[in-house]
Amino acid sequence: MKRESIFLWKVVFGTAAVIVVASLLFFNFNNFATWAALNNPFQGQWAVVQLLDGEILYGHLSGVSGETIGLTDVYLLDKVTPESPATAAPTTPSAVSSSTDLSVMGGVTPQPSAAQSTLIPVADTPQLFIDRSSVLYFKFVSAADPALPYLH
Repeated sequence: MKRESIFLWKVVFGTAAVIVVASLLFFNFNNFATWAALNNPFQGQWAVVQLLDGEILYGHLSGVSGETIGLTDVYLLDKVTPESPATAAPTTPSAVSSSTDLSVMGGVTPQPSAAQSTLIPVADTPQLFIDRSSVLYFKFVSAADPALPYLH
């Protein structure tokens, strides 16, 4: 009788352990799959990270953890609107940055509908680690993203 009760307890504890291990694997499988996809060093796809202060960074994900996002080949792109002929100086072409309102080549701020905006890289760095608390969102860059032609 004593052997039967010991065997019964072993079966109960063994079954409970298998259930706990299986549930941990099942419920964390999605998290592990996401982590493995984001930390794949062989992915060639560009990612975009928008910070809480409005800056938008483009780069390749080099690692994502609970506290940081690592990017390589990082670009900060700025939207620039060329000046219209009416507001530009006659001999110097210029453009005005939308994020800083600073003029390139000494012009004045154009009207919003004056010309088509373009993106230009204003800064680049080989590697950057970003604190996750300052990130609004991050995702992979789609083929329709207007910044994709400027990334290389």
